[in-house]
Amino acid sequence: MDKNIKKYLLTLSMGIFFLLSLISPRKVFATQFKLFAPSGTLERGQTYDFTIEVDTEGESLTQTQIGLTYDTKYLEFEGITPGDTFSVVSSQDLSEGKILITGSNDEEYSGSGTFAYAKFKIIANAPGETELCVLWAPSATPSEQSQPTNTPTSPPVKASGNIPKTGGVLPGLYSQIAGVLLILISVIFILIKKHQK
Repeated sequence: MDKNIKKYLLTLSMGIFFLLSLISPRKVFATQFKLFAPSGTLERGQTYDFTIEVDTEGESLTQTQIGLTYDTKYLEFEGITPGDTFSVVSSQDLSEGKILITGSNDEEYSGSGTFAYAKFKIIANAPGETELCVLWAPSATPSEQSQPTNTPTSPPVKASGNIPKTGGVLPGLYSQIAGVLLILISVIFILIKKHQK
């Protein structure tokens, strides 16, 4: 085999290896939060804990934040207490029915567990079913779709708020790399054909 052909094949192999290393899956860190309503019958005038769970998905954090929107017609916010993941948890009123919850530690935390307990007093006047509160990512404001509905509350109570995972591979990256590989392979084969003549 010609020395130039060997060089081209070696260059092609190295190029393909390099491009494949660029597209190989990498772990993408994304903190995820979930909101859980208390179970059982909820009664007007009583205070209940809504549990906020956190999963750092491998990332080590000393601080994190989550937004919480609640329906002020049916709930009265009474405070926030830390769970078992972050030692200091505080809340900041952003507007009526919207709070920002911040958790912090002196040391980094990685794992999953209870982030905080949001204490709410039930102030609904009539029985019914509603979405009492939802979580939202602090980098974005809650959308109109994530606003609580306007119906009275009584069991069953719904609480939702999975924050979508963030991060990942940019759309189209794989097709762009495949295109570059196809062009590279075509050029190498054309050069090999020219050297064989």
